[in-house]
Amino acid sequence: MNKNLEIIALIFKSTDYLDLIYNELKSDKCKVDGWDISVRILANDATPNVLEKLKTLDIAYTIYNDPKPNDYYLNRVYRAWNKAGETSSSDNICFVNSDMVFGKDWLTNLLK
Repeated sequence: MNKNLEIIALIFKSTDYLDLIYNELKSDKCKVDGWDISVRILANDATPNVLEKLKTLDIAYTIYNDPKPNDYYLNRVYRAWNKAGETSSSDNICFVNSDMVFGKDWLTNLLK
């Protein structure tokens, strides 16, 4: 049985970044021999533009609306991450922040 990992990327308002991270997550950069890798985008209090764009993409996503939308920004981000981890069915998770892109062999090296 292969090991499994879910890569979860956070998105808020940038459709340009959504396009970029979608292409990154779907690329060979996110595949590792001997691992079952799944990918998902977490829309954290996302803008309507992001939500509409997500519907057009062939990728798993979760919409998260924080119960305290006026709370300090990082508190809301951490609650979103907690929700993502809580709803993952994988044994391992790699959280990706909204300022990340991937280099060659990044995941292979991380998993070593």
